[in-house]
Amino acid sequence: MPELRTRAFAWRLALAAVLLGVFVLSPPALAKKLTDTAVTLDPNPVEAGNDATIKGTVTEKSGGAGGCATAVVNGTPVTSGTVILEQKEVGGVCEIGVCTKGLIGDACAVNRDCNFIVACSVTKLCTKGDAGLIGTACAANTDCGTGGNCVAASFFEIDSGTPDGSGEFSTLYGTTGLGGLTRGFRAKYNGNATFCDSVSPCDDLVINNPPACSDGAEIAITRASGPGEPLPGTYYCWRLDVTVTACENLADVYAQGGTSGWTVFSSYDAPTGTSAAQYPPTAKGKKKSTTAVTRWMIGAMAEGTSKTLGINVCGTTANLSCPTDPLMQFLSGPWSTTFSPDGVNYDKSDYTGRVSVDTTCPP
Repeated sequence: MPELRTRAFAWRLALAAVLLGVFVLSPPALAKKLTDTAVTLDPNPVEAGNDATIKGTVTEKSGGAGGCATAVVNGTPVTSGTVILEQKEVGGVCEIGVCTKGLIGDACAVNRDCNFIVACSVTKLCTKGDAGLIGTACAANTDCGTGGNCVAASFFEIDSGTPDGSGEFSTLYGTTGLGGLTRGFRAKYNGNATFCDSVSPCDDLVINNPPACSDGAEIAITRASGPGEPLPGTYYCWRLDVTVTACENLADVYAQGGTSGWTVFSSYDAPTGTSAAQYPPTAKGKKKSTTAVTRWMIGAMAEGTSKTLGINVCGTTANLSCPTDPLMQFLSGPWSTTFSPDGVNYDKSDYTGRVSVDTTCPP
């Protein structure tokens, strides 16, 4: 009996040691790190027939939230996980080799062959209904005519891979035959045990008919970063890069653009020799505008040169009655550039697209 009691006591001591090691001495699990994903389009605008580079960049981000820990060093490249490059499309349907919704009548092998590829600003399009309404904006099936089908835009993968040592993954996007079109892209990051997921805003690639840059100047939003699927009623900040390219020698150049009404310009990163200033909202008729305007004074530019203004915008997203569909919100208004070859006669470029995010209810 003494031997049995001794063995039982030894067994309890061993069990206690195991439990102590597991439940007391084990280090706490480390929270995954917060990340930020940016999408860059280069060149933008692009001349039809040339390739554009669609690039996603993932970095660690400070200000941990949503169960994600803050970065030790803000901006450190993330080199694991998966970057997914996505294009905004409205889904069609392929039946027996022919598109019956979307690009109706086109030959197809899979449903995606029938999709409309769209700009960031598109929310829904008619994919079936009266002939004159196919491909037009809609809010409900009835907007599309007899037997109408109104379909929401979503994002489809074009390429994916592991980020490199700079936290980047990119792909070439062919533009042959696409002159005059605008297409929306974003970058999405699928994390792992170390890093949290993140997604960029949607940015437009403008595809011009050749010659794309023969005189004057052109402008585009070439990079967008920050949460692409923010929570409702929450304050966030985003970064936009606006790039102006001189197509000839210019004596004077400036650019301007406005906020979206719910965002404000918080700061600028202007290149050396240029300056940016914000003008407050102004009265428009009987109603005061809610948007402020930034004017970026660039000055003289040599043919073929480019300058980029970094803009930081912040705001509180819309409140949603969750659960509900995501709400697309623009981060800023369109931008344009004004230029003069002689300092006397001025002309203005076309407007850029608008960067957007999808305010999304929590899962």
